[in-house]
Amino acid sequence: MPGYTAAPPAEDVEYHLAHRFLGQDNPLDRGILEGLVGRPRRYGELKPLLQGKRDHNLTMALDRLRRDGLVDQRIDASTKPPTKSYELTNLGVHVVLRMHEMLPARVSAETLLRGQAAAT
Repeated sequence: MPGYTAAPPAEDVEYHLAHRFLGQDNPLDRGILEGLVGRPRRYGELKPLLQGKRDHNLTMALDRLRRDGLVDQRIDASTKPPTKSYELTNLGVHVVLRMHEMLPARVSAETLLRGQAAAT
């Protein structure tokens, strides 16, 4: 049927999002998701992902990922000044897992090891 565009079934949301991130020309969103594997990160810890781009790009990417329900922002008001950190939501974790199902096993293992090493 030409012109027929059905919405994907709800159970395939992670697959479609993972496919979208893997197919993007701009790897920043994917880099943020992978950078949050293992533990929450502060904005400054995510800045190296910019690779020479403006800070505004990271802010916009984080806002986009929060809007899509993949990343959550936590504010720790017990510190002066309050600190913000970003972490994957359950949907974000599932999307990263789906992305890694689509990638070679070696790349997945390297990302996991980086996340674990950063947590120690």
